[in-house]
Amino acid sequence: MTTVVAVLVETHGKQEFLFSTGKRRESVGASQLVADVPLWALGEIADQTDRTDRTDRTDRTGSIAEGAEVEILLRTSGTFLAFCRSAHTARELVTAVTTKALIEAPGLAVTGVVGEPFEWDSGAAPASVRAVFAEMANVRVGVPSTATRFPVLPVTALCPSSALPAAELVSMGAGTELRSAVSAAKWRAAERAYVRLAADSGLSKANVRDAIRRLDGDDPQSPERVAVVHADGNGLGALIANLGRLLVDDGDPKPDTTYAARYREFSETLDTVSKDAFRDAVGRLAATTGRKPDVLPLVLGGDDLTFVADAAVAPELTRHFLTTFVEYAATRDGVAGPVRQQTGDPRLGIAAGIAIVPPHFPFAAAYRLAEELLSDVAKSAKTRLVDVHDRPVPSVSLAVHVHIDSTASTVEQLQADLAVPGGLLTAAPYVHQVRPDDQPVDRVLSGPAEAWLTGRGLDQLWSLAAALVERDANGRRVRPSAQLHELRARLRLGRTTAQEYFRRLRSADADRWAALDPLFTERDGGPATTMLLDAMALAPFLDLAGAATAHDEPESSHA
Repeated sequence: MTTVVAVLVETHGKQEFLFSTGKRRESVGASQLVADVPLWALGEIADQTDRTDRTDRTDRTGSIAEGAEVEILLRTSGTFLAFCRSAHTARELVTAVTTKALIEAPGLAVTGVVGEPFEWDSGAAPASVRAVFAEMANVRVGVPSTATRFPVLPVTALCPSSALPAAELVSMGAGTELRSAVSAAKWRAAERAYVRLAADSGLSKANVRDAIRRLDGDDPQSPERVAVVHADGNGLGALIANLGRLLVDDGDPKPDTTYAARYREFSETLDTVSKDAFRDAVGRLAATTGRKPDVLPLVLGGDDLTFVADAAVAPELTRHFLTTFVEYAATRDGVAGPVRQQTGDPRLGIAAGIAIVPPHFPFAAAYRLAEELLSDVAKSAKTRLVDVHDRPVPSVSLAVHVHIDSTASTVEQLQADLAVPGGLLTAAPYVHQVRPDDQPVDRVLSGPAEAWLTGRGLDQLWSLAAALVERDANGRRVRPSAQLHELRARLRLGRTTAQEYFRRLRSADADRWAALDPLFTERDGGPATTMLLDAMALAPFLDLAGAATAHDEPESSHA
């Protein structure tokens, strides 16, 4: 029998690596260095082939069962997973990739783990994969922070971009500038990233280059606000942990061969789903608005997405991506098959957090807020939306914060800021159930889930925001801005005060204000919630026809 080991190479701290700079070009370069890690692994495999005396090198990578020395399972978004016939090959691969990372991507933490040997087709492959992922978590704990690589004593000049010790002079425009090794590496890698970002977004290299310039905030055409968006699938960790059971039938004579092939199909299909969904979302938005959006997909692979965009297009782009991702994942067998086996439902849920901030707002803080909105707010739908059998129902869920002048910088602080007498000025997360036409799914929600979902529909939020910017035949607001601003001020004073003013508006013109009724949704065991403040915050960014004017200032809120 053939003895095989699993090898895993991963980046960690990659979000800090991406967002520890205020320069969009450097974040783009950092994203390229993260994307390079699995390519370095492939390059090392090719180099190992060149260092041998073999004349037949066609089976270096492929299927272990067919004689290949390396079988690749996953290569995306800074992660590489494979089986190797030789533990020596695996160790050389880890050494080469981590060494290259130190040279090419200083500041990026890259770690590798080699598993214990096992006999191929003994059925041990799934356990070996789980073991290397578990060991990776243990190894990371003992790895020193990348900050220890860059001591500032004795005293050194500091890089103006990263605040790390300056290491070299980098050519920029007509002159040069002191830069740290980290900043310089990101800067140089940006040029190579244009091709990847253009392919991922469906835009041209020129569009990408222009987007970087405008989203930096120093261009006359820079948007007033930018958005940092982070999206992640629901339940994928549990699914991957069970892939051995889901992908291989009992009694399969070659269980590890089957597992490796189907794991690779699953990871490649999921990667394709994400990229296709994002390109389609960008294309749909471009067709709607008549212009190419400024968007930079920094991380796009598997169910993981992080992008920066003009705030004017980010909410609509995110919504399109999330719904399209669920539709595509539910209709492509490489993903839908295992998901259906795990849950009885082919859909894979996904959530996102959006932080909308001024261009010069600290980039790292904007990402942390987007990540908190995702993990602490949007993903709560995963546990609250269940069927009558108490099984999670896949959904799209979204939480947004529009940062204007609030000092709050965490979700906990934002929630406290939105609590008023008698209610809560947000109903987040906002949820949508995607039902692909060719994959009908009938899941009956439990009573508590139905009650929780009331007043939290994503479509409801979008419709309310559209109503707030609705105009009559003469181009005037159907609902006067002055009255909306007064209603917003009354909301800040508490539920009773706001409802009293709203009743006066309705009594004066019931038809005009019907779209805003009810103002609050009652909640069992919790404060009543309203989506009006969230809709007012989002309305200027959803008014893609350009009806929103400069004085339509969004309220600081999170949806």
